[in-house]
Amino acid sequence: MYADASRWAIAFQSQVLVTLLDRQLRQQSAPVRLVERSVYSCRYCFIENMYRNGSIPLADYKEMDRIFKYVVAQREVPTDLIVYLRASPSVCLGRVRTRHRGGEDDIPLAYLEQLHDLHESWLIKGLFGPLPAPVLVFDCDAPLSQLLLDYRAHREEVMCGVPIEVVGERGSVPDVPAQ
Repeated sequence: MYADASRWAIAFQSQVLVTLLDRQLRQQSAPVRLVERSVYSCRYCFIENMYRNGSIPLADYKEMDRIFKYVVAQREVPTDLIVYLRASPSVCLGRVRTRHRGGEDDIPLAYLEQLHDLHESWLIKGLFGPLPAPVLVFDCDAPLSQLLLDYRAHREEVMCGVPIEVVGERGSVPDVPAQ
């Protein structure tokens, strides 16, 4: 996928956009829903990056943008909070290498740098217009023990005010020894 991005870019991002939208609009029984990516990050980071690096032509970029705008205008995509797990591209690459997931072996550092810059432009600098929700930033370059302390300090905010007793064990974080 990463080696020949232009061949699969539109098909892949179209599928991602539809899948994310389906997940975000699906009825839920739980009081809180956490998603790894959103239709917003799909548009402002991944589709934007594909256009900027030449993986898709202007016509495809405009069509994906038109679809995104249509979807957002027709359906309210519920977003209460954006949790930005901010990590430097080199830290991300190290974690990718440690995970050894299939399909991620050939992710170049430059790609992660591009995505990092777009996330910064979108979530921190606000260069793509108004954000759909407030942004809570976690420094994910910090050791895991510090990140867990930060999460615990903001757990109620992350869970949108829903008491942890209601969220249940899935909203809890296990104790991790200090690093």
